[in-house]
Amino acid sequence: MLIRYARTTSAAVVAGVAAVASYSHMRDLAAEHGQSPLLANLLPISVDGMLIVASAVMADDRADGRPVRLSARVSFVVGVVASIVANVLAAPPDPVARVISAWPALALLLVVEMLSGGPARVSHPRRSAAPVGVTPTTDPPDKTPPTSNGGRPSAAARVLAARTADPDATVADIARQAGVSDRTARRHLNGTSLAPGH
Repeated sequence: MLIRYARTTSAAVVAGVAAVASYSHMRDLAAEHGQSPLLANLLPISVDGMLIVASAVMADDRADGRPVRLSARVSFVVGVVASIVANVLAAPPDPVARVISAWPALALLLVVEMLSGGPARVSHPRRSAAPVGVTPTTDPPDKTPPTSNGGRPSAAARVLAARTADPDATVADIARQAGVSDRTARRHLNGTSLAPGH
């Protein structure tokens, strides 16, 4: 839990730095190239918004054990490239200044790639062991129909449901929960039939 919190916080900090740098550089660049003040202010939001959506989609895919969607990866890379280009073009014509300007967006790309990369892990349901004290049975399955007249669950179905709800319950407890006698419960649990008249 602590590692996940630290990872999420670190990624948010890197994304925040990249967003601030990208916003100011992209806004200034758009204004210098004849865009209206409104568009110059909105253009960086469209790029950063696309980065946020792509990051969220990639995170959802990873959390669900699916391969990351190509559209999300492409959208994220395009957004980062646009941010890097804007940062570099807005920087002074000096190699060091351009590297510094490009760094926040590049760091964001690398951080998100680390968080979303690698093979997807698919969780498989674990087989539960038989409860302690319960002996596995190889008796034939109960042939009693699942429902009786009127749609009410049959005695066998009620006994099975009670046993499933509480595998450690005694025969008396199962009989009480299913609304049947102890003999009926034992008969359905053991897969044997009582003699006629019982």
